[in-house]
Amino acid sequence: MNNQSPKLNEISQVLIELGALLASLDIELDRENRAIRHRDTDQLTSATNAKIELLQSIEISSNSLANLMVKHGYHDEQVGLKKGALAFELGDIWTAFCDRLEACNDKNTVNGRAIELSRTSTDRIISMLRGNDQPIYGRAGKMQDDYDIVTLAEA
Repeated sequence: MNNQSPKLNEISQVLIELGALLASLDIELDRENRAIRHRDTDQLTSATNAKIELLQSIEISSNSLANLMVKHGYHDEQVGLKKGALAFELGDIWTAFCDRLEACNDKNTVNGRAIELSRTSTDRIISMLRGNDQPIYGRAGKMQDDYDIVTLAEA
C-alpha cells in the first residue's frame, strides 16, 4: 500500500475497514446459522441484532467508499462506477474485499432461506393443530400425506 497514490491509499483504507466489518459480519452469519440449526431463539435474536448493527455500519462505510470513488475519478456518468479500473489498481485488496462480500451474501441467503423454511413449516403445523390444514401437494403435483424435504446444502 505504500507505493500507491494518496487517492488509492485513501480508498484502500476504507476497503480495509469494510473488510474488517465484513469479517465481523461473517462471524455473526455463522453464529446465526448455528442458532438456526439448533433452534436457539435467544442466540438467533442476538446474532440477528448484531448483524443488523453491522449492516448499518457497512452501509455507512460503503457510502464513504462510493463517495471516494466518485471524488477520485472512479465514476463515469454513463458507465457508473469504474470497478474494473479500481480492481486493477488495488489488486489483492479489492479481490479480498469482493470475495468476502460474496461469501457473506451467500451465507445470508442460506440463513434467510432456512428461516423462511422453518417459518413455513411452523405455520403449517399451527394450521394443522387449529384444524385449518389444506391439502399438501408434492413435487409431482399429487396430494400427499407428508411434506417434501428440501435440502439446503450438502457437504
